[in-house]
Amino acid sequence: MKALGLLGMAAPLLLAPAAFSQEKNITIGNFKLTIAVDTLGDSAKVIALVVAPGNRDSVGLRCIENQLSVAVMREGENLTEGEKFEIKFRADNRAVVEREGSALDDTVIEIADSVQLLDEMAVAKSATFWVTSPAASYRFTVQFRQVDRVVAEVKKACGK
Repeated sequence: MKALGLLGMAAPLLLAPAAFSQEKNITIGNFKLTIAVDTLGDSAKVIALVVAPGNRDSVGLRCIENQLSVAVMREGENLTEGEKFEIKFRADNRAVVEREGSALDDTVIEIADSVQLLDEMAVAKSATFWVTSPAASYRFTVQFRQVDRVVAEVKKACGK
């Protein structure tokens, strides 16, 4: 049930100025996908959300306005919009990738330059995220099922 609550957290991830309709929700592996088509154009927006064990942390793979990105969310956080974070990412046992992140609202952190993370996730069984700011630090791991299909769906929505 709590995973459904986190799916509601995905709403800010879907915000974009275009008029979207024909929204559908599907499940692929352990991801919940929300897909919406722009009624005034030919773009789509997709958010694929996977929840970490414990149901507090989640990862969103996104295509919004033809831009691919990854975001992390933590339920119950009180982030300040624009707040900066250091993000470390590791897919399976590969090398650690470091990126900056920026809070979009009180729970969502968008990871900068995250297309490489999507590519690494597409062939991974799990990924660990370390999120650090001057105020706090936390780490969580998500397991993937059928992530290759999910990444393909998100990239397709962005025409990639």
